[in-house]
Amino acid sequence: MKNNLGKMMSLDLYFSSLSTNEYQQLAPEIEVNNTATPLLSWDIYSEHSSKRLAEIRKQREIKSFFEFANKFQFQNNFKQIFSAHDFEALVVTNTAKKIVWASTGFKKMTGYSKKFVIDKSPDFLQGEQTSAETKARIKKHILANQPFSETLINYKKDNTPYRCRLDIFPLYTKKTTHYLALEKQIR
Repeated sequence: MKNNLGKMMSLDLYFSSLSTNEYQQLAPEIEVNNTATPLLSWDIYSEHSSKRLAEIRKQREIKSFFEFANKFQFQNNFKQIFSAHDFEALVVTNTAKKIVWASTGFKKMTGYSKKFVIDKSPDFLQGEQTSAETKARIKKHILANQPFSETLINYKKDNTPYRCRLDIFPLYTKKTTHYLALEKQIR
């Protein structure tokens, strides 16, 4: 077992680092449990790698948003917004309720391309299960011109409903000109 690298698992890696004497002292205390699936070293690496890739994608989305936001010179505290809220997609609408910018994550979450959604109202994502009460609350919050959070049922391009958490922030210079929605599918 000690030198069979083809069948090594996480604990085996530790054992292989021991001297023969250290290993022989521990060997009698090792119990083999054939009913549990062992955690492979690759599982630990894979989980870490997935989390790291997700963080890199998120940082790219934020950087892309900043490139858009710099054109308008918004005065919001984006560092605070992005550190306090998780998201899969970012969407910017104007005060006429038309989408003017969407992140790459929007396509991954909904199936709709960025090009397709430009100049559309976010209402196109809503359908039969979308609550009229929730839509009314969203409208009320937007009219109040204050940041807010809501969860509603939206629909993907393939017509699959999903629960979407929205964190919406008015974007302003001297007055509000746009709205930023941080969107996350609730599983």
